[in-house]
Amino acid sequence: NPNGGDNTCFVDLFRSMRHISLPISGADMEDPVITTPSGYEYRPTGGPWTFYSGAGLTKNNTAFTRANPPAPQGQQVMFLQNNARGTINLQIDMAASYRIRFQAALRGNNNPATEEQSVLLTVDGTVLGSFDIEDFNYVEYISMPIYLTPGNYTMEVKGLAPIGSDNTAFLDDMQLEMVSDWQDAYAWDGGVPTSNDNATIPAGATMAMRGTMNAHNVTV
Repeated sequence: NPNGGDNTCFVDLFRSMRHISLPISGADMEDPVITTPSGYEYRPTGGPWTFYSGAGLTKNNTAFTRANPPAPQGQQVMFLQNNARGTINLQIDMAASYRIRFQAALRGNNNPATEEQSVLLTVDGTVLGSFDIEDFNYVEYISMPIYLTPGNYTMEVKGLAPIGSDNTAFLDDMQLEMVSDWQDAYAWDGGVPTSNDNATIPAGATMAMRGTMNAHNVTV
């Protein structure tokens, strides 16, 4: 009541909302901090990622990144050179359908006629998407959803280098996102649609189509 006097507002229809975007510890690529004179390091240790041959972290404006825009988040990005790969642990606290969002760019200072990289994303070996990285600017990519129960999982990103030569992609700002699930009553304000119901999925919404769906009609 900043002005004193009789100032009244009415409040109704409270509703709790789930956190949709969940951070992945270390997926901002800032750990460990790279301190080498070159500004990049293959297979750095001490952070949450495990890097394999051809993978690592690089700062902005290095021999890797000087022809690309700055990192979307922080000062460092992951690089995947040719068939390199990196893995990280995912801790899931709530059973739900999840997908992965991340930003990626193609290395800008290689020959564009021969530069091409694709990235395979898996969780515990289940493929969530294969992404063709084609732009020197950072672009957001979104995986297919996967249903996960509470526990620990291994997420892996791997370069596919479809045309050989020196093919490098940069990854940053990876996020775990909970998506609505057909079998979750919360997504329908209390009741999963039955054979007597007409279900509507609003424009722009995402729904993981899992299990048996018995709605009379579905409008998207």
